[in-house]
Amino acid sequence: MSAPAGPTTAEFRHELAFYTDAASLLAVTVPFVRAGLAAGDPVLVATPGPQLALIRAALGAAGDAVGWADMTEAGRNPGRIIPCVLQAFADRHPDRRVRIIGEPIWAGRTAEEYRACAQHEAAINWAFAGRAASILCPYDAGRLGPGVLAEARCTHPLLVDGDACRRIAGYSPAAVTERHNKPLPAPAEPVAVLRYDLDTLPQVRRFVAEQALAAGLAADRVADLQIAVTELATNSVAHAGGAGTVQAWCTDRHLVCEVHDDGWLADPLAGAARPGTRRHRRAGTGHRARPVRPGAGAHHRGRHHGPAAHAAGGPMTGREPALRAVGRVESPLTDPAAAPKQGDEGAPEAWLVFDAAYAPALDGLRPGADVLVLTWLDRARRDVLAVHPRGDVTRPETGVFATRSPHRPNPIGLHRVRVLDVDGVRLRVADLEAVDGTPVLDVKPVLDGER
Repeated sequence: MSAPAGPTTAEFRHELAFYTDAASLLAVTVPFVRAGLAAGDPVLVATPGPQLALIRAALGAAGDAVGWADMTEAGRNPGRIIPCVLQAFADRHPDRRVRIIGEPIWAGRTAEEYRACAQHEAAINWAFAGRAASILCPYDAGRLGPGVLAEARCTHPLLVDGDACRRIAGYSPAAVTERHNKPLPAPAEPVAVLRYDLDTLPQVRRFVAEQALAAGLAADRVADLQIAVTELATNSVAHAGGAGTVQAWCTDRHLVCEVHDDGWLADPLAGAARPGTRRHRRAGTGHRARPVRPGAGAHHRGRHHGPAAHAAGGPMTGREPALRAVGRVESPLTDPAAAPKQGDEGAPEAWLVFDAAYAPALDGLRPGADVLVLTWLDRARRDVLAVHPRGDVTRPETGVFATRSPHRPNPIGLHRVRVLDVDGVRLRVADLEAVDGTPVLDVKPVLDGER
């Protein structure tokens, strides 16, 4: 496949390809993957399930060296695609060029989801600028509308056409962002409203729970919604004038919660980049969180927002303990919300991949050994002190130290697993519920008599 110029080590390439059937999909994706494998690049394929199956079958045994993610699950919330799929994969290979196939837009996306996806495609160009990565985005030209295909040409600088790759004259990602990043329309449905400030912030959780239970959401989704909306509200209090308004209403498909405040954001990647990768220039919210009704999927949608800055503890001091990750988890699990809560609840096999410097520490571990793995739950919240156990809002809130909730002041995970295989600095283990990319802090043997 030719290109306008060969990529330098740190050059980012964001390529667009149109397909109309299985043959044309494979004609562009399989060579992209094989070229990456031949170059020794880590490769991830993140597309909807049917396309994923086609590509995997076409690669045969070579597919064993590829990472796979069903975008309808990993990317069902468009706002999670950059931080939790693309950057998460790239960050696991910081010193190597990565290749990613990402298909965030497919027939069946709602109009609201599409607007968020279009901004996501534009934001990729800024999130990966100067990074050693190639991202290929296939678009189903046979099923997507002409407007979607036209905007795809605006958010991608390169178009793959047969064996050639050429620059797109109409490349203008900022224009797409400006077109879609508009105030959300007022709802036509009846709206419940709660005004909050620092003194009344605890009422937000109760308000959200009441609306969610009335809408028929499952208990775990109620807890998820409480966390999301409370974080947004806390951000309002901390960074956007000390007060805000949360509104809730039901459409025919969703329960919608919208948070308003007087804040604004100048960074187009605020809320879309992994924590620590961007410095947000302002905080504040204008966000709608939309868990759908029982039986359907779920996603969040809204304008850019920053993470809540409120924390339960005081400032860190020089005497605070410091932890250093010794490795990471490689797992088919990518979404914490969809992962089993405990290892014995259907968790899959996974690999623990350790930094080479810690190879001597693995000496003595053998297949069949039961070990305790300590992880740093890097996607958990640290400002939560009480939760409904297992997300069941019918049970009273309990202090986190009396639960196994991942959300806690120091989100350390404890996992009892069995070693299945030892391959250099890689351990294959059974029944690990930690998601892909989770930092590993330590491994300890299970002592005789320990449960």
